[in-house]
Amino acid sequence: MNVSELTDKLLAGLLELEQSGDIVITHPTPHVLAELLGTNLIQSWAAEFLDEPPSEVVIEGALNSTAKYFKENFDIDESSSRQTVDNFLRSFLGWKSLREVAELVSHQGTEEIALGAYFCTHLKRGVYYSMDYIEWRKEYYAHNRKR
Repeated sequence: MNVSELTDKLLAGLLELEQSGDIVITHPTPHVLAELLGTNLIQSWAAEFLDEPPSEVVIEGALNSTAKYFKENFDIDESSSRQTVDNFLRSFLGWKSLREVAELVSHQGTEEIALGAYFCTHLKRGVYYSMDYIEWRKEYYAHNRKR
């Protein structure tokens, strides 16, 4: 079962529990909630059986956390945030393997991937880690970081 299938099953279960009155879903996008639950489940299962989680799980986890960061810091709706981050991460798959992309998101972290997605995909201003990006990031940090 892949993450998408697990997400669909979790969503169906959550909606069934909500209809029965056992839970109240307050998250504005229940599908995203199901994705987060699915990713957490897979990561937990993978930790029990593998030395490291599968690349797909690492990338999906990064997509979820980065989209949340992106939405909170760039005032863009949740759906657009996910799409932007997803497009940014998929752009690497043209010249990197899944494992390399998983290592990239693990190494760079949520904030850096969000900044890259914002600059490269949302603003369409250039290539990740180009000199233009580095200069933009310096300005961004200068204006958005509290010392």
